[in-house]
Amino acid sequence: PSGTKQAMRFKPWNLVDLADLASINRPGVMGVPGLLDRYMRRRHGEEEVTYDHPLMIPITGPESSMNTYGILVYQEQLIRTAREVALFTPGEAEKLRKGIGKKIAAIIEELKPKFFEGAMANPEFTKQGGTKKVAEKIWASLEAAGKYAFNKSHATGYAMQPCWEIWTKHYYFDEFIVGALSTYPDKIITFVRECRRRGRPVLPPDVNKSGPHFTLTDEGIRFGLVDIRGIGE
Repeated sequence: PSGTKQAMRFKPWNLVDLADLASINRPGVMGVPGLLDRYMRRRHGEEEVTYDHPLMIPITGPESSMNTYGILVYQEQLIRTAREVALFTPGEAEKLRKGIGKKIAAIIEELKPKFFEGAMANPEFTKQGGTKKVAEKIWASLEAAGKYAFNKSHATGYAMQPCWEIWTKHYYFDEFIVGALSTYPDKIITFVRECRRRGRPVLPPDVNKSGPHFTLTDEGIRFGLVDIRGIGE
């Protein structure tokens, strides 16, 4: 699956990494040709991290709690960009996030010129090389990312479950796999192969020893009777 392939490329180490992984595997990044590859290369030090403007460094760089290597990924980054580049009020920035995220054309058309006006009126933007062309580039990134961006807490919530599953599978493999076998009957073959790969015995069904579903015994993982095709509860 593409998600597994991207995880192998990304090489996550912790909860924050998993949240980032879930967030870049979204159309806001994946839908821009080459942007996902650029993110991966930057993450692994294979490409220099560049920023559209110095004001974007504390928003998308190592100084930020959401270091995304100069690429807009999260809704909070969109809001900060509108505020710090174009001097939007908190209410205007949230309105922009909602307008882009829900694809409300009237809001986008209302706030787009205001974004450029605010950027060009921001001395911190203009004195550090900010031009109309730079502002247009940042706006294009806002639109691309904002349509599908997660907020950070949402992404972290998504990442919690695989963290728990990874930990449980590593330290309590037998219990984990028995739960998986009992919960996902359509994937029994996949899980049984994983057991065999790890040298964990999967015992055949036994009319005297089997329960309705897979169970963990002293001898190994026992096949459940209900999991045999044609046998019901």
